[in-house]
Amino acid sequence: MIKTAAEPALNPDCFDLQAFRIGDNEAFKTLFRTYYGPLCYFSQKMNVDRSSAEEIAEDALVKIWTKRNAFSHVQAIKAFLYVTVKNASLNVLRSQQREARRRNRYTDMLIGHDEPCIEEAIIELETVLELDRAIASLPPGCRQVITMSLYQGMKVKEIACQLGISQSTVLTQRQKGVDKLRKLLSTRTFLVLQALLLH
Repeated sequence: MIKTAAEPALNPDCFDLQAFRIGDNEAFKTLFRTYYGPLCYFSQKMNVDRSSAEEIAEDALVKIWTKRNAFSHVQAIKAFLYVTVKNASLNVLRSQQREARRRNRYTDMLIGHDEPCIEEAIIELETVLELDRAIASLPPGCRQVITMSLYQGMKVKEIACQLGISQSTVLTQRQKGVDKLRKLLSTRTFLVLQALLLH
């Protein structure tokens, strides 16, 4: 169960910081039990969904474990965890907002007005399904880059930073994906894809 309003704190008199710094698993378990629930709650209070909040909290705790030698006092641990969760939560919200805007633009391009007739609605649905199926069939690297670019609205530099690869690799993977999609998609759907990627 996720803890809520209570403000957690490690007791410096009880928490063995030195053991934590040298990789003691019991010390990490204590840290995890103390902060996991409150970090989830903190992220959810920023309007992040529960599943994403739990993942963010886990990632923050794993990250602090990998950097454990850098912490010389308990208060620094708490500050690091909350700042990490705050930044990750903001990134999730920005990504969701970009995807929502992208999908709205997608719909606008397909329909072009506010009250589509049933035939246009069917065409829109078929186009979306065709594009989703084609993207799902791409090789993993191409699929990931196309998805991040198309649905999350991420720029080449952002994708490269998140995946830990060069910008030239991102461009290569995206172009490979586009070339494959050209063969898989109808002319109409491919033109929509091109317009979205260039937007």
